[in-house]
Amino acid sequence: MNHYLVKKCFLSGMGPLAADTRIVALHKNSCSSLIARARLDSFKIFANAVAKKCGGNANIRPAWFGASRDEINEIVCHGFSQCGGDGARKLGPMHGFGVQLFPINSSINGVLSSESDEKGLRHILLCRVILGKMEVIPRGSKQFHPTSLEFDSGVDNLCKPSRYTVWSCYMNSHIFVDYIVSFRVVCFSGK
Repeated sequence: MNHYLVKKCFLSGMGPLAADTRIVALHKNSCSSLIARARLDSFKIFANAVAKKCGGNANIRPAWFGASRDEINEIVCHGFSQCGGDGARKLGPMHGFGVQLFPINSSINGVLSSESDEKGLRHILLCRVILGKMEVIPRGSKQFHPTSLEFDSGVDNLCKPSRYTVWSCYMNSHIFVDYIVSFRVVCFSGK
């Protein structure tokens, strides 16, 4: 996906707030460090493994993850974490315990999970997510791993998911950060 398509998907997923949203910066994960390249290689290896398990389709989808600026920095530098701060909120029990991400057409939901920094900017990640075979996780579920080896991820609705749950045991192998979008929403920041 190129910068133009990322901007278009982000703004179209904002619905009625699109007119009041200004993208300030858009950064592609260049995988320029050794660790970043290793994360990408690991993601590809897991995608191939899940594809073999699922009859040839790893079910890789783009998804949004909103957070504070500090949490975004931590994720980009060190990967997802269950420890401390905002990470606990993102791993909370909305639809099981795991990383909660939102489909490409629902950036507004990722934005609602983001937090303004001192300059009124918000930040969201566009990730590639290996979903494999999905299972329905009801709202409020305390589930923290797949119910069987058959499943790889959770969703709120199989036919039209509005939320993906990637289990914490897979959060750093099944999620790869592609872009960081920094933006301002006038009605959220008052600016």
